[in-house]
Amino acid sequence: MSYSVKGTLEPADKSFAYMLIESELSLNELKNELKNHSWFKNIERNYIYKTMDVYEPEVIPEIYPNDTYFDNQWHYETINLPAAWSQTTGSINVVVAVLDTGVRFDHPDLDGVFWETGYDFVDDDLDPTDPGTTSAPDDLSHGTHVAGTIAALSNNYVGVAGVNWGGSGSTKILPIRILGPDGGSSFNVA
Repeated sequence: MSYSVKGTLEPADKSFAYMLIESELSLNELKNELKNHSWFKNIERNYIYKTMDVYEPEVIPEIYPNDTYFDNQWHYETINLPAAWSQTTGSINVVVAVLDTGVRFDHPDLDGVFWETGYDFVDDDLDPTDPGTTSAPDDLSHGTHVAGTIAALSNNYVGVAGVNWGGSGSTKILPIRILGPDGGSSFNVA
């Protein structure tokens, strides 16, 4: 026998019973072995649930970067980023691929955040620069915006703060251009 019964409990309803069984078998192997006995109609595992202790939440310090437009990034407060930043500001071991319209490599808040040059599936080359971008502030590149949200240099008195603070010791971006100026199709993305 590959199991041993450590105890039983018969509730008032005699249509079922609890058994405490010790076994080296997996749950499925044990069920199959017990089903060989005629006195079992059904075998189910009894999961044990416990209530959680009530605790006072820890007060977590918050970090606020000094970037020029950080006050306009209201959404960071909504997701409690200042508290999260007191725990971590990203990891050099993380690379995030941004599949979008391409990026502006000359953007001052993205200096040093790119892992590799990336790829352009629209023009089929190694340059995922968004061709519609210029240095004019009103010429928006969606891919640049997304890359900045993830990894813009932070706490540098320039522009915005990235979720992962960017820079040499933080999360890197791999830019992949899959959308042209007029968008793209499912074949661009697939």
